[in-house]
Amino acid sequence: MDVLAAILTCSLYADDAVVRAIVDNAHDNPLAIFTPELDPATGATSSAPETLDAAIAQLRDVFARDGRPLIGLMQVPVTWASAFGREATDLFDPCINVSIGSAMLSEFDYACGRPKATISAQNKSASHASRRTCAVQRYAQAVRMPDLASVVTLNLRNRGAPLASPADAPIFHAPPDRSWGSDRVLMGPASPGDRSDPPRRSGDPPAAIARALPTTPSPKE
Repeated sequence: MDVLAAILTCSLYADDAVVRAIVDNAHDNPLAIFTPELDPATGATSSAPETLDAAIAQLRDVFARDGRPLIGLMQVPVTWASAFGREATDLFDPCINVSIGSAMLSEFDYACGRPKATISAQNKSASHASRRTCAVQRYAQAVRMPDLASVVTLNLRNRGAPLASPADAPIFHAPPDRSWGSDRVLMGPASPGDRSDPPRRSGDPPAAIARALPTTPSPKE
């Protein structure tokens, strides 16, 4: 599976830019193996395997040296795979890797969110930025690569990646700002000038629904 397709299809985290930045650290190689304890200078193995068989052989070698490898696109620890009922070798699959890594990233993001009764408009962007930074730092600490936070932050800055929030999704826009959705069907046109409807009699369905109902032909006289 293509790396971008794996992110768009399998990611469970709302901010795709962060997932992409973490994947960039693995140079888009789903067979990458990182061993921070064995190679603290770079955190990665000296040469990335090019085939699945080579990756599995390298993984066994790391285990033989009591290493704790971080595997694949999102540098996922083996313990995370076990928590989701997967084997270490399953992490070489791009979709499985991104799903597990992004699920944990979502958990860290949730932990970083501090519930507030209200938040001012000017502080909304700053709050999202702080939460993004917190989630990335927690992820980096969890995979035992503190420098990953700096790498991801620099990557996001260079890309100019906008902040993403589930609350910004179009489905949450106010009804007057969109002309679609089940509530718009019930509410009718966004403005009186959009369509002129005849006066509604008691017991009649709303005009927007009546227009969608099949027309019953009148009986022939």
